Amino acid sequence: MVNLFSRAGSCHGYRDAENQDAVLFRKNDRFSVITLADGISVCSAARKGAEAACAAVTDILVRKGGFFMKFDQGKTVDFLLSHILYELKKLAEQEGQAVEEYSSTIASVLVDHATGKMLCFSLGTSLILAAGNGRCRVLTVPSDSTEGCCCTTTVYAADMAQAVVTDAAAWDIVLICSDGAWRLMYDRGHLNEQVREMLLNQECARLECFIEEKECADDYSCISMNLQELQRRQIYRGKTVSG
Repeated sequence: MVNLFSRAGSCHGYRDAENQDAVLFRKNDRFSVITLADGISVCSAARKGAEAACAAVTDILVRKGGFFMKFDQGKTVDFLLSHILYELKKLAEQEGQAVEEYSSTIASVLVDHATGKMLCFSLGTSLILAAGNGRCRVLTVPSDSTEGCCCTTTVYAADMAQAVVTDAAAWDIVLICSDGAWRLMYDRGHLNEQVREMLLNQECARLECFIEEKECADDYSCISMNLQELQRRQIYRGKTVSG
């Protein structure tokens, strides 16, 4: 149903180094949410910031998912980023730190099983990718980081964030990858053929092994949802199926 992994990159210099990525999955009777946050490595509290941003977005989407399906992109982006920043400022005040020390990227997918719709929200360099019906498609494009990565504490973050509503039934799986992970899945700007095959065959555990076998300087994380399996579980929840 949900596969996730998160590993520290080799640039940290030792095997048990702190991983500054965070991944999270939550669901209730109507909504399922996956979220990934990539802590900005130069920030002293990057790991805490990633965890806080991850929890803030996931919790609000699970509780208030119906509202976000009705919002336009601008309103969704403004609401979610304001909510994240509010939670980060509370944490920074408690710990006597500047809020910028808790910076991270953020990406989240909300699936509404009642309507079959899916919301993809992203800020920064993570990638949201879907596969099904013989095709793979990037749903949110990572932002250009040549002038510095846009993150949860960036003043103009709302101008760089994305929020897209699409049809979940069009896909078999959806996944979020940190930049460390998705760069291992691409060859010269094109999705690796082995990776494409794994995604179309819904072999997320195999994909995890493929990524882990490669050397990665950056932290690398991925979380995926099998949309068809989740939908079946929602349909049959609480019902007696005879056969």
